[in-house]
Amino acid sequence: MTAMRTPERFPPPRLGAWSLMWRWLLAAGWYALVMLAYLLGQDDAELVGAVPPVWAMVADLTLGLVALGLLAVRRRWPFAVALATIAISAVSVSALVAATWAFVSLASRRRWVLTLGAVIASGVASVPRRLLPWSQPTPEGPAGGGDLVVDVLIGVLVVFISQGLLALLGAYVGVRPHRQA
Repeated sequence: MTAMRTPERFPPPRLGAWSLMWRWLLAAGWYALVMLAYLLGQDDAELVGAVPPVWAMVADLTLGLVALGLLAVRRRWPFAVALATIAISAVSVSALVAATWAFVSLASRRRWVLTLGAVIASGVASVPRRLLPWSQPTPEGPAGGGDLVVDVLIGVLVVFISQGLLALLGAYVGVRPHRQA
């Protein structure tokens, strides 16, 4: 019986061109989708109050670019990059794919204490995003208002469940002979 591979003894192999390209295209596509949603939402009078002000959109998109830039060193410092992108995603929707990519890359190392730390950080980071003024449901909006505490708790629960599933995906990728997170 062979011993299970450990990340310290077997660093992840370099990614091929296609493996890198589809990941970067997915991250850039999400970024472009957020940018498009911001631009289209500016002209919709029904969304007034639900769309952040221009300065917040520019800050969000700038932070998203910073998060994408951090992905270049995620294999050298997986935990630091995962925490940094998770922290950025606390206030930046455009950084969510970068944070997810960094988290799965960290989970593929199969170091459960670090992965659990990143899951907890994700739950904490989901709270500020729900507290932003343009994230609040209005009584006349489609959500019909509601209790902020319940909304935050449900959001944190959803984050914990999704991060758990992403951790399993990362662990699966990390156990494969030619892992590619």
